[in-house]
Amino acid sequence: MQVLARCILLIVLLVSAACGTASQSRELDLLDAVVTLPQEFIHEWGVGDTPCGKLLSQDAKAVIEFDLGFYAGTYAHLRQEGQGWFRKSVIDGIPYQASLDTRISNPGVLVKSLYVTFPDFGPANFWSEVESRPLKSAAA
Repeated sequence: MQVLARCILLIVLLVSAACGTASQSRELDLLDAVVTLPQEFIHEWGVGDTPCGKLLSQDAKAVIEFDLGFYAGTYAHLRQEGQGWFRKSVIDGIPYQASLDTRISNPGVLVKSLYVTFPDFGPANFWSEVESRPLKSAAA
């Protein structure tokens, strides 16, 4: 399934970034951790009550948003509705949680987003939209 393959690739990228194992030279200091950006990525700081922003591919086709710190909360967590799956694991001694969540945005668009949270780093939350498609109309 194409969405699942994209999710796995994104999880690998996010975990690699958080663990500092991505192959490249630029680093972004996120207070409790340093994210090593892949060569083709840049970052933009956002405005909020917590450190937040985006990691963007140079062509802006890949966007990974982040929100950090205690007041950000934990984005990847077990939910009752709208969740494709939820996982908790540890890589290189660093615990993380990941979830694939589904929501319907206006006007009638199904959006799937992948969330990865590192609870021991603030927490540090990273997420990206991995699929967006119009809902089929009942008349079709």
